[in-house]
Amino acid sequence: MKTNDNQWDKLLLTLVFLLVLFLPDITSYLHISPTVLPFENRNLAQMPLLKFDRSMMSFPSKFQDYFNDHFGFRGVLISWEHTYKNKLLNVLIKKGKFTLGKDGWIFLMKRIPFPFTDHELATIKNNIKDRESFFARKGICFFLVFVPDPESIYPEYLPDPLQPTKDINKYDQLYAYLRSDPLEKVIIDLKKVMIKNKEFILPQPWIDKFSLTTRTAKIYYKTDIHWNYLGAYLGYNEILDHLKVYYPWIEPVPLSSFEIRPGNMSHGRRITQWLPLGKSNYQQGYILTLPDNYYLSKWPEIKKTAGFHQLNLLIVGDSLVRFYLLDWFKAPLFKVSYLYKNTKQDMVLSKIAIDKPDIIIYESSERGIDNLSFDHYDTALEEK
Repeated sequence: MKTNDNQWDKLLLTLVFLLVLFLPDITSYLHISPTVLPFENRNLAQMPLLKFDRSMMSFPSKFQDYFNDHFGFRGVLISWEHTYKNKLLNVLIKKGKFTLGKDGWIFLMKRIPFPFTDHELATIKNNIKDRESFFARKGICFFLVFVPDPESIYPEYLPDPLQPTKDINKYDQLYAYLRSDPLEKVIIDLKKVMIKNKEFILPQPWIDKFSLTTRTAKIYYKTDIHWNYLGAYLGYNEILDHLKVYYPWIEPVPLSSFEIRPGNMSHGRRITQWLPLGKSNYQQGYILTLPDNYYLSKWPEIKKTAGFHQLNLLIVGDSLVRFYLLDWFKAPLFKVSYLYKNTKQDMVLSKIAIDKPDIIIYESSERGIDNLSFDHYDTALEEK
């Protein structure tokens, strides 16, 4: 009797397994579960026709697209994810992680209510001086790049209770303090150029080419902490203008020489990854590409510049420089390497020993400037 019970248990388990395995196909065939959702942002793939000609080569990939869009319970599973992300977003907003701004803006909040103390300011200045001196002894030029957060460039889109007051914030306080010191030459502050170009004026050829109805564009994503390609270009241009003082052969590539195309932005979705599916997950923007052959025609003139040599550049930063910017520091001007800014200092020293950089650029976002006051920022560095 016990043996029969075990057999029935195994049979039942097998049937349940088979049901679960084939249920999506059954529901798809019988059209029980909806696949088209009210927040779909595109047309779903259609069932391709199988023809015994050249088009047959593309049939597998087209069928895969069709299956991905129409498998059973697709609508149910996506709706569950939609509900989950909605609830999670509400929780994160209530916990102060995000704040909903005006006109569809969402900000990742890390507000710093108190200014730096005099001790903290002095600590940061000494840390930067120590690092600058350390690298100078190795024949390396060191630059610290400050990148503002979106809410500092577009405060008008913050909700009214979070509108900035007349009190100076930490970012402006620190930069004003450092400007009063000879150390200013190693500081590259991007806030001024970002504010000046916050409504980026699009070149007329772009407007004509894409039949644009607006002449300006934002330089940050509305639902992300990152700059977009236009903001990255402003940063790139400002950094190279600064380096040109020391290396005369450096010239920023003019915007007109970049290849451009409209596209959906999905990288670095620090905030949008928590949003419900739909248009808010991918933002329409402009993708800039620096052609690989740009410098070919300019190479004869560049190499005639007194003192010219290819510069080994080490960039230490986070996703702000990793997205877009790294691709624009091209040969023959630069040989570029990258380290994440939280890399342990012994690994940084090892990288320096191997690559022997001429220039080190350290990027600090506005929300990360508190880290500059940590004692280990520079004092842990030792001569090796």
